Order: sequence, then structure tokens, then C-alpha cells
Amino acid sequence: MLADTFPTWFKGVAHEEGRACEIRIYEPRVVPGLLQIEEYTRARLRWAHPHISARELDKAVADRAARQEVFARDTPPCVWVILDESVLHRPIGGPAVMARQLHHLAEAAERPNLTLQVVPLATPDHAGLAGPLTLWTYPDRADAAYTDHPRHVTDARPALAQAAHTFALLTATAQAPHTSLNLIRTLAKETHAQHAH
Repeated sequence: MLADTFPTWFKGVAHEEGRACEIRIYEPRVVPGLLQIEEYTRARLRWAHPHISARELDKAVADRAARQEVFARDTPPCVWVILDESVLHRPIGGPAVMARQLHHLAEAAERPNLTLQVVPLATPDHAGLAGPLTLWTYPDRADAAYTDHPRHVTDARPALAQAAHTFALLTATAQAPHTSLNLIRTLAKETHAQHAH
């Protein structure tokens, strides 16, 4: 079970992740939970919940890490992640943590079941400015989506259609996967070099 520190909508997200055969994620603010390293998660949660106790924080970090077990399934889901480039420049946890997080992203992007794209920072108005979204596809039921405005999980057809349309537009706006991977690798080296000095 997820920690009680997570709101109901977030527990719904984790539940859907565990059942989906395909997951499509757009995130304009932070690295998605499925791809976070422990130190990044810890820094992110400490910032989001400044009054959380050490025990609650440890439990929350462990619960976030447990979400990544979907990749260890016999048949892991196909995952398509689109990030705003600003996510890659925001050093959550500090430069050393961010360098490791970027290396982890680059390794994840090399998995055969994971596609990673980046929307360039210089991109003007685009479909993802309204906030993050996630779409889940299942082998045995209708799709579901998470939207940020309002923040909830839904299987309502109008909301699903809108989310799918937004994601399609973002795939056209974002850089190609190989270009995105090269950008992440470059930033990882630069961030690591900055920390070393």
C-alpha cells in the first residue's frame, strides 16, 4: 500500500500504473516518479512536505520506489515519457543528485520498452502548458487518464479524448528520441563536470 502521506488521487495513479500495458506521461515540472532515483525522490518529497517526519519520509520514498517494480514484470508496460526541457535543468537535490538522475534517465531511455522525448526550452506556446498528464492503456478495459486541472484520475471519454489529443500534439512538438537522449547525456556530463569543480 502507498503511504498515507499521499493523497487519494496519487494512490489512484499508482494503482493504474500497476495494471497498465502502456503508460504515456507528460511532465513539465519534475522527473516522473517511475524514473526518479532515490535521492531525487527524497529531495522532492522533503520540499513538497516540509513538515514530514523522517519515518514518514523514508516510507514515502520506499513507496515511490515500489512503483518502479512495473519494469520488472514478466511483461513490462510500454512507457512513453515526454519531458519539458526545464525538468532537466532544475537541480532538485543539488548538482550531484541531478547528475545521477540525468544518467539514470539516459539509461532508462535505452530500454526497448521506453520512449523518451524532450520538448525544447525554446518552444513557444504548446499543448502541454496546462500541466502534467498521464494516460494508461489496459489489455482488458477502457483507458484511464490523470489530469492536473482538476487533479484526478478519470475514465470519462471526453477527458480521455482531450488527454490523448494533447499527448499526440506533444509527440509532434518534442525532439526525436535519439536527439532527446543526446541532450540528456550532454546535460548529465555538464552537470557532473560542474559538480566536480
